[in-house]
Amino acid sequence: MRRLAQLHIQAGDREAAIAVTQRQLARDELDETTHRLLIRLYAEKGDRAQALLQFRVCAETLKQQLDIEPDGETLKLVDEIKSKSSDLQPEPAVAKKAATLSLAVLPFDGVSGNEQEQRFADAVTRDLMTELGRFPALEVAGAMAIHSYKSRNVSPSELRTELGVRFVVEGGVETEGSQTRITVQLSNLETLRQIWARRYAANLTGGLQSRDELLATIAGNLYPPLMAHLRKETLYHPPSDASSTELYAQLFHLSNFPSQATQEAAREQCFKLIAADPLHAQVYESLSWTYLHDAINAWHPNPAERLRRAREAAFVTDGFSAVHPAWRSLHAAGSFHDRG
Repeated sequence: MRRLAQLHIQAGDREAAIAVTQRQLARDELDETTHRLLIRLYAEKGDRAQALLQFRVCAETLKQQLDIEPDGETLKLVDEIKSKSSDLQPEPAVAKKAATLSLAVLPFDGVSGNEQEQRFADAVTRDLMTELGRFPALEVAGAMAIHSYKSRNVSPSELRTELGVRFVVEGGVETEGSQTRITVQLSNLETLRQIWARRYAANLTGGLQSRDELLATIAGNLYPPLMAHLRKETLYHPPSDASSTELYAQLFHLSNFPSQATQEAAREQCFKLIAADPLHAQVYESLSWTYLHDAINAWHPNPAERLRRAREAAFVTDGFSAVHPAWRSLHAAGSFHDRG
């Protein structure tokens, strides 16, 4: 993910680099190197106040979680930012434009109100943000952005303006012994309509591993309804020109109906999207899946060649993590052998 951020920096797209770095922090809030990169990006953007705020978040997180202070390199960077001339002003505050696939996970509530349950609810919030951050197509608001919403109520319009997101995930946690119930709702902040909701009940006697598996399941169940909702939007409100958003929605739709014809069509969509954005990890994952389907279903006379292409597409960015379960299953079953 850090490599992808560097590619955006080299391309001069600082906003994209910031978004990628925020997603990395959602996965690992203790990664000081990523904190430092985000601090530097804010400073280079001219947003000195946000850079210093990010440093405070970094320092507080390291202190609370590891009981350590930021290292010398981070402190030196912050000193340099502080010493800059006072005429270095932040960019004017404007309402953020909500990205098509942007969402925020608001702090989950402990239903009973006891402190232990609320701590667990806080952990569920962080873990769900991390799991959703694994979908490169999603822009997930980082923990530092949503922290203040734990103690105050805001209107949907305020959430859209302050966080620049179109969708919001909310929920609650109720525990009784080893039994846990988690409710999750996904809503559209523009239409104020609920898109998806589900209640999960689980026995988390397996500790952290059980919780990780449950949160991965929730994230995996939430993503398809979100994409289906986006697909409906493009059907009912088609843009005047073929946009990347529409192409991506069509790609997701095709991927849900695997046949030789739909996979060929999906592959064409992938090539169009890659032409517009050569670093879109989710598209490379989808491209890899089309080649895997060819190999699995014998839709191509050379399965080994299709496997090689699938691997090449998956390794272009960080997308291999989403494809490797199918890849591993193929080799475990001994159906195909990689000769590429």
